[in-house]
Amino acid sequence: MPLPTNVSLGTVTGQFILPDGTPAQGTILLVPGVQYLPNPTAAPWPATILNQPVTGVLDVEGFLCRPDTTDPHLPGARGVVLAAGDDPDLSVQGWTWTARYAFTNATVTIPDHAFFLPTDAVLDLTTIVKVPSSPGVGTAQALALASSAEAAATASANYASDAAAAAGVVQGFIDSASSAATPSAVVVRDSAGRAKFADPAAVGDVATKGYADTALGLKLDTSQKGAASGVAPLDTGSRVPEANLPAGLAATALNATYVSGNPTLTVTYNTDGSVATTTENGVLTTFTYNTDGTVNTQTRAGVTKTFTYDASGNVTGAA
Repeated sequence: MPLPTNVSLGTVTGQFILPDGTPAQGTILLVPGVQYLPNPTAAPWPATILNQPVTGVLDVEGFLCRPDTTDPHLPGARGVVLAAGDDPDLSVQGWTWTARYAFTNATVTIPDHAFFLPTDAVLDLTTIVKVPSSPGVGTAQALALASSAEAAATASANYASDAAAAAGVVQGFIDSASSAATPSAVVVRDSAGRAKFADPAAVGDVATKGYADTALGLKLDTSQKGAASGVAPLDTGSRVPEANLPAGLAATALNATYVSGNPTLTVTYNTDGSVATTTENGVLTTFTYNTDGTVNTQTRAGVTKTFTYDASGNVTGAA
């Protein structure tokens, strides 16, 4: 399954050779500085990309290659395609990758180092690797770091502005706090430690004292159960006891015989418990099933319908 179309990518390349010109062999592990990348604007729905390390493989000429699709230990196409660190559609920007070298035919290696990969960039590791005689970095890396710093400064300013706006909103709520039943206001207790509320309208609403007193006034007192002009209590089976029935109504008068709402329906089942056939008033209906258990066809009175489904298993048609 491909990545969402709004994800920006870059490519990392490079060639590595020994002093005698022999192509270096081995792998380069490319580790992301961010383990997951939320993509809230991805289509058809938001997605979070689990940003896993990628192992690049050196080919017979020492060029960095993406892993072969059939055997990840073998080199595939040259250049490793990675997520860009400045993608505006992702929730995180300004992050870096780290290269970790593992040569199998060389006695020396290159220390791990980080690098920033801009959108659509083709970044050769030779231009950004640090050298022992200098703490500096290549021009491309320096420009990338400068771009990353600028992006971080812009993001910091935006966060500060958002924080100030949020603080203003919170202060507004505090200033409008009231002990009265004021809509959309923060509740504060009065000098007696009390606060007022409107009467509840939904099950989860807070009940006021007045509302509770009224409800208690409507509550049935236990002395009214089974008493004259009171109510008949139910027995343990939720039935009215015979002693509380009208005197002229015998218990047998309440008996009734019930019949099935569909006395002519016959159903047979497959060995897996699914319905094989139904016979209703002499009309036979047979069913066949897909391997996922959904109904494939329904044949009733010689007329067959074939059902279709979407990827979530919902019926999309019957013809």
